[in-house]
Parts: sequence; C-alpha cells; structure tokens
Amino acid sequence: MLLTPLWNPGEPEPPQARADTARLFAELGRRRALSGSVEREIPLEELEGSGPRGAYFSATDADLVDRESGPNEFRHVLQGAAAVGPVILAFSVLDDEPGPWRDQTLELVRGARHVPDGEPGVSGSGELDAVPEGETEPLRLRWPGKSWSLLVDLPGFRVGARPAEDGGPYAVGLHPENGIAASVMLAPARGATDAAGCRDRALAAISAGRPGLAFVRSEPSDGARATYDLASGKAGLPESHAHLFLFRDGVCASVHASKIGPEPGDVARLEEILSSARIAEDL
Repeated sequence: MLLTPLWNPGEPEPPQARADTARLFAELGRRRALSGSVEREIPLEELEGSGPRGAYFSATDADLVDRESGPNEFRHVLQGAAAVGPVILAFSVLDDEPGPWRDQTLELVRGARHVPDGEPGVSGSGELDAVPEGETEPLRLRWPGKSWSLLVDLPGFRVGARPAEDGGPYAVGLHPENGIAASVMLAPARGATDAAGCRDRALAAISAGRPGLAFVRSEPSDGARATYDLASGKAGLPESHAHLFLFRDGVCASVHASKIGPEPGDVARLEEILSSARIAEDL
C-alpha cells in the first residue's frame, strides 16, 4: 500500500472543486491502467467519507495473466485519489489477489483529515466531538466504572474530545488567541504503579521519536512532571513542552501543554494549565 499526499495544485478551491480535482487524478490513473489491463472497461467508483471525497478503480495486469508474478510484480492494482481539505491523497494497493486490505485501505482514506499547521493533531482512532466552551473550565474526563474524574481548566480553549475507547478518553484543545495547545488523556497504566512510572513510560515513547531530548524532571506534590524544549520543531520553529502525570486505580492521567514559537509569558501559561489538573471524586 502506498499513500501519497500532495497539495491540491488548484488551491484555493471550494469543496466541490477539490473533489473534482481528486476524481481527475483517479481518472488519469484509470486511463493509464486501461492500456495494459485485462479489463476492456474499468469503472471509476465514487469514494466518500465524513470529509474526503474522490474516486478509485481496480485493474488486472494483462502481462501476468499467463505466468506467475516475479519479484516486485503484482497482478492487481486498486488505485485512486481523495480530496482531504486542501490536500489530494493519492493511494495505491498492489496485490496478487483481492483481500481484506482493500477495504481497510478505503476505510483509512475515508477517515483521513487535514490538520492546519499550528493546530494540535490527534492520535488514535475516532472523530472528536466539540466540547462547549462552558465545559472547558473545568474540562472533565471520566473513566467508565471509576468513582473519580480528571479535571483541567482550559478557559477560552476550543476543545474536541472522544469518550473512552480501547486507549481511554482523550481531549485536545487550542487557544485561538495565544496559540497554546493542550491535550488531556486517561490511559491504562500497563505496568506503571505511580505517577513517575506513567511519566517515564511516556518520555521513553517521546525519546524514541526524538533521540537526545533533554528532559527536566520533577516530582512535586501534585504528581510527576517533565519539561523540554525543541530548537526546531515540526514547523521549523522553537517549541516549549510541559507534561504532568497523575496515577490512580491502575490508570495514568496526563496533561500536555505546548507552544510553537514561545513568547515571554508562555511558560507561566503552560504552568497554569498543569497546576489546574486534579483528580476529583464524582458525586
């Protein structure tokens, strides 16, 4: 499977024009495939998701009909393109016989979304539901079956959240004025027995993607903390990151606040978010 995202060459375009551009990419691929395919007609199928729209087709290589496929040769192709916001996501699946991976690929493309630079991305599956502004101070995350909730104050933040799934409840937010991003989540402890254990496991995962980070660890009375700075982050700008970890009943609670291009006063703003985090009993 190959996924190739590229900027829509016609931008800026309205949604319908974006979808038409994606269909054009798919149509050009269909015409190329038709010249060497077993099929004399290759229909173009519509592809629609919650946001992405485009088309795809499937074809069989005529050169491999009467012989076994060799190294790096595949008998079939599933190919198409979808508009994901201002991005055209081209995709191809090469295989020797149809299988479940085809539907899995189409489902993956249908669920793709574009996150503008500077806005927090979302890990894991599932769409986020908008949290009303009146419910972000405090923002409340609950773990099913537990008698408590994680509370964090995010006044003025635009927040999206999802309920508990296999990985636990999750929320992510962005302050539209100061550009600070925050994420809040509950997750199974998976061997951790205290807040420091939750922190060490998370930092190990962060270090795997960015070796050599210099973490500043501390363990105040409200849990375990860690901060670090990047000289050049995803946008090529400096970044400041601050994490707080709490532990209860086999669950790790984490709060992450960050700022791309930090300014004077941002360290205090990150600290204000972390200091507001607490575990409260549900009544």
